[in-house]
Amino acid sequence: MEEELISIIVPVHNSANYIGETIESIEKQTYQKYEAIFVDDCSTDKSVEVIQSYQKNNNRLKIIKLKRHRGVAIARNIGIKKANGRYLTFLDSDDLLVEKKLELQRDFLQKNNYEFVYGSFRYINDIGNKISSPVKVRSKVDYRQSLLNMRLLTITVMLDLKKIPKRYCYMPNVMNEDIATWWKILKRGYIAYGQDDVLAYYRKTKKSRSSDKGKTALARWRLYRNLENLSKLKSMYCFCNYVIGAIQKRMVRWEPYYEYVANDLQVLVATQNLKRDKQVEELLQNMNMKSNYLLVNQSTESQIDHPFVITKNEKGLSKSRNLAIQHSNAEILLLADDDLVYQSDYVETIVKYHNKYKEADILCFYVESKNKNRKTKRLPTRKNWFFKGNESCIF
Repeated sequence: MEEELISIIVPVHNSANYIGETIESIEKQTYQKYEAIFVDDCSTDKSVEVIQSYQKNNNRLKIIKLKRHRGVAIARNIGIKKANGRYLTFLDSDDLLVEKKLELQRDFLQKNNYEFVYGSFRYINDIGNKISSPVKVRSKVDYRQSLLNMRLLTITVMLDLKKIPKRYCYMPNVMNEDIATWWKILKRGYIAYGQDDVLAYYRKTKKSRSSDKGKTALARWRLYRNLENLSKLKSMYCFCNYVIGAIQKRMVRWEPYYEYVANDLQVLVATQNLKRDKQVEELLQNMNMKSNYLLVNQSTESQIDHPFVITKNEKGLSKSRNLAIQHSNAEILLLADDDLVYQSDYVETIVKYHNKYKEADILCFYVESKNKNRKTKRLPTRKNWFFKGNESCIF
């Protein structure tokens, strides 16, 4: 599939706290033929300096500095005017892209011969943690449907400028300028097609423009009456549907949502009679240890000086494990004997299933015997909140 340039338009105003993360989400894209045009709308913080620090090592990052504060619509329009790509997409300076966002949308456009696409997204908080389940979108929407329920987030949009003239993409300088623009495009007979894939993360803060629901609703009413010139009756009909759609959009699972990573796992190993540091290294190698670990060594003659080894002369497996648990500060604890050999992907497997079953307090993985003639014993799968079993083998 032919690689063509994608232009990413990023309006910036006092986003120094977030713009670095935003840029990194661009640089991590699997599709690398892009230009990112940052239009700084007279920031008074260090937003420009942050962008310039990344710009030193990435010539695909471009910055335009406005001489006076113009607002987000004008900033986007200036970026659109300077765009050189066939495809046009948008990103706000505090939001993030999924790593495959550009690749997925470019492929979706080209394979289906579409001109206007958008996708699902998730909310994140100030520190970047996911705080909602995915906000799903319709498979397609035309102008009439968009007046009633426009569940379309600007940072998930991508347009093909070979099929949609750039002049249609310029945004009016009003509140909800993006919605007004999509109406303008759809009104000309185009259809927007939705992707089920989560493409971006929208940062929800107290200072977000959309946080003032009353102001946002009033702006929508004005768009119906003053921009689209709808009658009062039709405006009221559309507005009621808009309110219902807004409620549905927010009927996502709002809760702290943390994705476990490899460093959250710690293996707690009960062992005995290790006397030298070399024996510790040999044990870790034999176990194929690829994660954080803590060893409790039952020995009376140990000379081991190792930050992750606790030596005690008390005997008893339960005492060793309790001691390891007391000294661990990890999120995921894996109890282990010293004769186990882990599969090479055990870290990824454990983290994957802990992220999949967040409601479970205990996950049980099964053990494969080295004796091929011996059947692997599996526990019955439990479906309650407390315990899940037989998800994958890690040994």
